[in-house]
Amino acid sequence: MKYISLALLALCLWAQPALPQAARFALLLENPLGDKGWRDQLAAGVQQAAARWQMQGDILIESQPEKQAALFARAAADYDLVLVHASVFSEFVKNQAGNFPKTRFGCIDLALSAENIMSVIFDDGDIAFLAGAAAAIVSQSPQLPGIRNKKEVGWVNGQNNAVHQNLFNAFAMGVHTIDPSIRVTEKVLGTYTDPALGRSVGHLLYADMDVVGFAAGTSNEGGIQAAQETGRYAFGMDSNQDSLAPGHVIFSLLKRPDMAVNLLVQHFAEKTFEGRKVLHLGLNNGGVALTDGQVFKQATGKNFPPALERRLEELRLEIEKGTIQTSTRKKGELCDCL
Repeated sequence: MKYISLALLALCLWAQPALPQAARFALLLENPLGDKGWRDQLAAGVQQAAARWQMQGDILIESQPEKQAALFARAAADYDLVLVHASVFSEFVKNQAGNFPKTRFGCIDLALSAENIMSVIFDDGDIAFLAGAAAAIVSQSPQLPGIRNKKEVGWVNGQNNAVHQNLFNAFAMGVHTIDPSIRVTEKVLGTYTDPALGRSVGHLLYADMDVVGFAAGTSNEGGIQAAQETGRYAFGMDSNQDSLAPGHVIFSLLKRPDMAVNLLVQHFAEKTFEGRKVLHLGLNNGGVALTDGQVFKQATGKNFPPALERRLEELRLEIEKGTIQTSTRKKGELCDCL
């Protein structure tokens, strides 16, 4: 009798349909969290998307180059959706996504083309253009302390890649829209995680110029510190860094990687994920923006450049109408990588 009961139980269990496994997605990072900027915003997007769509969302971090390929392969095999940003892991997607045809890949801040890749890019050239225009105006505002009316402004990138070249080129275009005679100098740190290097390069640049934009992750903190120490002016990037040095940060350029994560996970959850498709986040949908500059305005008081807000608003409206198109505004250029 015991044997029959076990047999019947086994038959019943076998007859039950298998419960569907909950979908899972992962974000791959090569640097740890805690930057209070880009990576922390990506992580916030993972948390938001997992809660909204009731999915398991994991953040997998591997800083050791010799172990990154193995992490990518494991994630691609184990997860339904794998998210990467413009980093070393995007190179693995570029070269190996075809080896995992059942896995969906979401690329953030770059566009790759394959049947199982969907991309989100930012129209960040628009805000870099506006920052360049502001840099030119501020550099020619002698009522501001520390302005020497130099005909040179600077831009510091964390890495030399397509994303950062887009930013620099648009920044230079904005500068030259105000004054074509101003020289625009670029420096590349080679890292996003070295505030001491950012401070050192900042001091070097501020010897010859009064305004510098920083697009270098946590290295920005050192650059902004250099602006304060030399009495010069800076722009922040990714998160609101206006209050790091009140009166020395003109405004910050904001990109919303958390929105990109949510967008990709939404398309996956709603079964509208489409390979070879590029989605844009820009001024019109809040994917990129500038801080309001009120910290700088209040700190500078009567010395605040009177034409700054009006001119930037005019240029922003022209961008939105299409009468100004930044030379780096991405139209969805794809790399047919597979």
